[in-house]
Amino acid sequence: MMRLISRMIGRHQLLILPFYPHLLRYLQSHEKDKIGEIFAMIIESCHELVPPDEIKPLIEKIIANFITE
Repeated sequence: MMRLISRMIGRHQLLILPFYPHLLRYLQSHEKDKIGEIFAMIIESCHELVPPDEIKPLIEKIIANFITE
């Protein structure tokens, strides 16, 4: 269901701001096999009308947990 919502947000440039904190909860999950799907949902649901303040916590969480030297 979340994949469908993320695609609809991206294609129709909808502003459903509670969706981004909901995705943040799944980034904290220990299901490492689902991370690729979560990243895809984040990418699909981002567009130029989404305020940067809504996406910033997602980016910070990705940097803190998934980026290494």
